Amino acid sequence: MSIAPRRKTKTTKAAALPAPSTSDAVARAAQMAAEIVAIADDIRGDVAASGKAGAKAKPKQAPSREAIARAKLRIDVRMWLMARLAPQIYGTIATRSAAAPSPPAPEPFQVEMDYSGLEGSGENAATDGRSSAQE
Repeated sequence: MSIAPRRKTKTTKAAALPAPSTSDAVARAAQMAAEIVAIADDIRGDVAASGKAGAKAKPKQAPSREAIARAKLRIDVRMWLMARLAPQIYGTIATRSAAAPSPPAPEPFQVEMDYSGLEGSGENAATDGRSSAQE
């Protein structure tokens, strides 16, 4: 049993593309949203004729799974790109919450209640209640 020698592969780094500005990215993502609607609304190729070919036989209309799968893939790719271009708008909830700064924690506070203006309040309130009940 001989082992084939490893082939050396040449790796190249992808050319660094300039980062689009926020407004350009949002505009491109909005354009992709319009493309998604157009792809979803396009019904051409969704139905294909199937069945036996004959003079009297009518071909059956069946959904074209390949065309539908291709449209779904095109939509998914655009949605993925939109989430990367404008995560604050089209990203997942986890992406949006990670990108947004968390609000500051609330300051602890203490509430002091003043019961001096209420009837039966004060030091003699407990004894006044007992004395009137005993009478």
